[in-house]
Amino acid sequence: MLINKLETNLKIAFSENSMKHEVVNPFFIRSGNTISWGNYLGKNPQQYYDSYFQWVYDNYQFSFEITDLCVAQLYYEFSEDKITKASLAFLPYPHLSHQYLRLDLDHEATRDFDHCSYHVHFGYPSNMVRLALFNFPWPSEFMKFILFMVGKEKNSKVFTSELLP
Repeated sequence: MLINKLETNLKIAFSENSMKHEVVNPFFIRSGNTISWGNYLGKNPQQYYDSYFQWVYDNYQFSFEITDLCVAQLYYEFSEDKITKASLAFLPYPHLSHQYLRLDLDHEATRDFDHCSYHVHFGYPSNMVRLALFNFPWPSEFMKFILFMVGKEKNSKVFTSELLP
């Protein structure tokens, strides 16, 4: 089953990077047909990124943390062994020069080119820039991408495995 493969992929990626790149605080969990983080509260939009980041951090609304650099949110929802919704977010600490980034997968909300099934948001608030994607990464690929973004992963081949359908 795809949900089992995704869960295993996430656990292995965390294990491989926890010591090497100071990836800590694994709050990701699987509950039924969802992979998210413990005490999942949904979205709580704030007017400013600093406030949103603080809410996410104070309420443990993230899947893992890269010490002193960022937190990441990985959310997957499944139905009949298919991903129906997913959201992978990179939330850098506010004092850093990196930008908020979120990759979304949502087949039901697809309308047209402006809201494709797979898309990426840049900046906060996240509706400022949205671009279409052709595929969606595995948790390990997203983790590699984040590590590359914050300068911990030097390998330029970030996406090396098969992407999700």
